[in-house]
Amino acid sequence: VYTNAVDHSFDLGRFVGEIRRVLRPTGVFVMDFQPGFEEGYNPGDYEAIHWKSVDVLLQAIESQGGLELQEHRPLGVLRISAWHQAVFRKTQTAD
Repeated sequence: VYTNAVDHSFDLGRFVGEIRRVLRPTGVFVMDFQPGFEEGYNPGDYEAIHWKSVDVLLQAIESQGGLELQEHRPLGVLRISAWHQAVFRKTQTAD
């Protein structure tokens, strides 16, 4: 599963739950995203959610249950914004 639009989700818990539901046991969830507002990112008019920092977002996704962070890496700057990428897998206890 891939997304670069987590900031357009209205409910992070439902968003993560749906990803977990459709993810195959051996599958991965790859997410491209921008840093948090404390790291210099200013949310625009169309963002439904925003976060304090990269770490806060990654921890929030893990805390929803069922997904475990495998890797996080900065991707650099594209146009005027910095981008990051995270890869998650289902936890062993996830359905």
